Amino acid sequence: MRFEDRLATRVVVDPAVTHRGVPIFAIRSLVENAVKHGRPGRDGRLSIDVFVGTGAGRAIVIRVTNTGLLVRDSQNGTAIGLRNLRERLHRLLPERHDFALAEHAGVVTALLTLRPADAH
Repeated sequence: MRFEDRLATRVVVDPAVTHRGVPIFAIRSLVENAVKHGRPGRDGRLSIDVFVGTGAGRAIVIRVTNTGLLVRDSQNGTAIGLRNLRERLHRLLPERHDFALAEHAGVVTALLTLRPADAH
């Protein structure tokens, strides 16, 4: 409601992951980060896309993209949200996750891959 027509969202969830345990805290943290730090695109709207699906070796892939630039300094925020996400993942899924942030042409992508416990 706060953004009205200035926010465009799209959520895609692969049916193959609907019966698996997807950590909602991770999705929520990434989306909150995208809303807080994202910047409107050329159309004046902040666009956020969320994809949850499968990857190699039965991994769960969570990808959140938003319009904006990736700024790696503390002037634009405390970075506490992503730090907390990394710490929680490290405690809950040690050696079973990968997390990366990247920016290309005005789009920031947060990519989280969660490998199953039985992955070799």
